[in-house]
Amino acid sequence: MHQTMTPTEAWRRAAERAHTDHIEILRDEAGGWHATSGRDPQRTYELDVAGNVARGCTCMAGALEREACKHRAAFYVATGAIPAPPEADPALAPFVAEARAAGVAEPDLAGFARYLQDLATRCPECGGGGILYSRYCEGTGWPYPTCHVCGGTGRCNTNSH
Repeated sequence: MHQTMTPTEAWRRAAERAHTDHIEILRDEAGGWHATSGRDPQRTYELDVAGNVARGCTCMAGALEREACKHRAAFYVATGAIPAPPEADPALAPFVAEARAAGVAEPDLAGFARYLQDLATRCPECGGGGILYSRYCEGTGWPYPTCHVCGGTGRCNTNSH
């Protein structure tokens, strides 16, 4: 059974293929746009660009008038019209690979980015808890001491302490 992709999904997948195949966008001296081939390093495909719209490509998918070829997707990523695939971000690439290997088609990248930001601002002394663990305090029921580095907030501007 054939599933139809939404246009957004088609462009996202094309951008992923462009990243995986290391497609580069080039501009010639006359102002024309070209995209490198993912298979043949000596070959480029010409992009038919008007303004910021890549209307066509000389690749096979372009010749077949498919909606989203990886070369036009690479152009749109390069111009910021569509986001780069998450695999292109070195900080997110391991997370995305692990999530996809576990069968998660669309990992929560915004949540993961918030988690990375949270890690970056956590106090290195208390780990973000605002207090210092003490076996003595645990055993006696006394309150844990406030972290002297972050003053109990659990947050620091940098982790260079």
